[in-house]
Amino acid sequence: MNCQQKFKLDILSEGEAWALFKDTAGLKDVSLRLNDVAKEVASECNAIATIGKELKGASLDGWKAANKRLKDLRHLDNEEVSQGIYNCLKLSYDYLKGDNIRTCFLLCSLFPEDWDIDIELLVMFAIGHGLFSHIYLIEDLRREIREALRKLQEAGLLLRTDDDDDERYVSMHDVVRDFAHWITSTGKNIFMVKEGLMEWPISERCESHTAISFWNSKINIFPEKLEFPELKILIFTGKTLVEVAIAFVKGMKALRVLHLQDVIFSLEVLKFVTNLRTLCLVNCELENISSLGNLKNLEILAFSDTNIYELLRGLKSLHFFLLRK
Repeated sequence: MNCQQKFKLDILSEGEAWALFKDTAGLKDVSLRLNDVAKEVASECNAIATIGKELKGASLDGWKAANKRLKDLRHLDNEEVSQGIYNCLKLSYDYLKGDNIRTCFLLCSLFPEDWDIDIELLVMFAIGHGLFSHIYLIEDLRREIREALRKLQEAGLLLRTDDDDDERYVSMHDVVRDFAHWITSTGKNIFMVKEGLMEWPISERCESHTAISFWNSKINIFPEKLEFPELKILIFTGKTLVEVAIAFVKGMKALRVLHLQDVIFSLEVLKFVTNLRTLCLVNCELENISSLGNLKNLEILAFSDTNIYELLRGLKSLHFFLLRK
């Protein structure tokens, strides 16, 4: 069903779902054994179009492997994982080719729910995090990341925004975003994403987190003795202008991406985060701006409505900087 126009479908009957799955997966003139295994896969999965497309042209062994993986994933279910939906998304996620595209998908989950994700901002986060580290030209990096986003859309893991003609943004369905947070609750990429916090979540163990993303926060007291040895990304936006203490950032030695909005902040703290690659500042009141010159590894600097009036000569490593009004 490789048609140009796309329609949203209501819940399909079992027969309709199997017909759609057969058509999407190209199951014509296949052996009876493969057809039987494909039926089992279709019965296990909800994202029939996505999974069917991924398995199109696969051998009998490929279908059997997918069927076993779906069955095995059922053991990961708990009360918060609804009716195997995450299992189907996990299969689609596993079929993504390469760590770069998987990481790009996970980075999209750092944005708030129902958010139009600014692709240019995502590009800056991705480069700072180290995606496509073998590529050095900014335009080539941007092109690779946009291509990764296109593949994620093809896989059904990302959506276009309501305005299909606006290519500056993508969006993530709430269920897919929850799935991404499920993926990043364990393993090598552990994210903490919160919105509208009134205070820092002391109950959360932060030592193993690789990304923390707090949006529209009302936090005005920050802990001073927390260590974040694995933290690579920190996103903090305030609801009103708040002051972030220097001591708060001292334990973030591995930090590569820092995005701050509506904060009062001393850039003297940057001497503690020498691995920083991407620095984004929006509506910030900054102190000790000359400390920017100490960031020898900084590659991307973006700022708007912030008291930076000229770039320092010491910022020789910059590949790209963006001034937004």
